[in-house]
Amino acid sequence: MRYTSKRLTTEQEKRQQFQLRSEVYDKKFQYVKSHSGMEIDAYDTPRTVYTGVYSENVLVGCHRIIKSNDTMMFEQEYFGVFSKFPVRREKTIGELSRWTLKDVDFMRDLLKKDHTQSISMNLFRETYRALKVMGITHTYTQSYPILIKALQKKGFPMTVLQQETMDNADVVSLALIDWIEFEKVNQSCLTTWFLEVPELR
Repeated sequence: MRYTSKRLTTEQEKRQQFQLRSEVYDKKFQYVKSHSGMEIDAYDTPRTVYTGVYSENVLVGCHRIIKSNDTMMFEQEYFGVFSKFPVRREKTIGELSRWTLKDVDFMRDLLKKDHTQSISMNLFRETYRALKVMGITHTYTQSYPILIKALQKKGFPMTVLQQETMDNADVVSLALIDWIEFEKVNQSCLTTWFLEVPELR
């Protein structure tokens, strides 16, 4: 399978990722309610940055990047849960949210030995490129502990800041990804692949 990744900038591309988010987070997991087939919330603003992965012109994965000078999702949606530490507000801080994959098991996709065949790895690669352009070096992200551990094993320096049980009994972790450390400590083919940036878009 050949994947192509890019920063999603056109209205059509943004609509595609809103639709994919609706398909996954509303119809599949029933985490949120979407409207008119698109999952959009208060954190989708003109300043929000999106990245995506395509297979044969179909969007199969997407990410959302929120800058720290805007309200980050975990501050509001998990207010009172993730509240035991001061939120960093430097310009180099951001948040990754709405990690979305189409018709794929997250763990199975992450554990593929050939990272070029993983939608998630292609997505994180494109997101890394976008973060470089934006000058963001650290990103908050919230996910299930098992997925964070899988990313750590892949070579992502992630510090778990807090782990809590939500109202629906799901256990969720808030972590901080250090992209500077990612470049320093990983001399693997994965890092080399991530650092192959043909153009800064």
